[in-house]
Amino acid sequence: MYARRLLYLSAHQLAAYLWHAGKLTEEGSFDATEDGRSRFASYLAGNRKSLFRLVANVSEEGFHIEKIPFLRGDDREAVIARKLGQHFFSATLTTSLSLGYEKSRRKDERVLLAALTSNEFFAPWLEAIASSGVALAGVHSLSLLGPLLLRKLGIADERCLLLTIQDQSIRQSYLEKGQLHFSRLSPLQNSSIGGIAQTFAAEARKLQQYLVS
Repeated sequence: MYARRLLYLSAHQLAAYLWHAGKLTEEGSFDATEDGRSRFASYLAGNRKSLFRLVANVSEEGFHIEKIPFLRGDDREAVIARKLGQHFFSATLTTSLSLGYEKSRRKDERVLLAALTSNEFFAPWLEAIASSGVALAGVHSLSLLGPLLLRKLGIADERCLLLTIQDQSIRQSYLEKGQLHFSRLSPLQNSSIGGIAQTFAAEARKLQQYLVS
């Protein structure tokens, strides 16, 4: 049986965790340098019989909501693939999430298109994983975990601004009916309690103004 491990990638480093019995135990951190990536390769070599997942918390991501006709199967997949190519032409890490169907005769579907847009940033880490031969189950954006967090917290508001702190940064996400519509990452200049509170208030106002404009 494969051991499960989680890789958490931020702008400056990658942290590796053993994922067992619902708990994460840090096993190492690797800077985004030649030495850090070399040590990461050695870490992977020592854990070949593991199933890895990579979660990324980066600012280089994009979101776009599209309306597509009511389709199924290959036709739907083809339309979504074309839309992803139009909005995120060179991105290789893309996904789509259904936001539901309109209550009209056409029953058009609203789809969230999302992408991690910097192939160059991810390439060295993904190449190391591919070269090691370990099993990688998926690459995930931290922003897409927002809906799961709301469910865990029991928050079912019609509209929600979710602000979280990670890696000396603040992530601001907008959700409707528990589904992500938009997310962005801003640097946290002052990590004191007062500084965090002020930054939260300021960034929430900015995001609110952006959404209503």
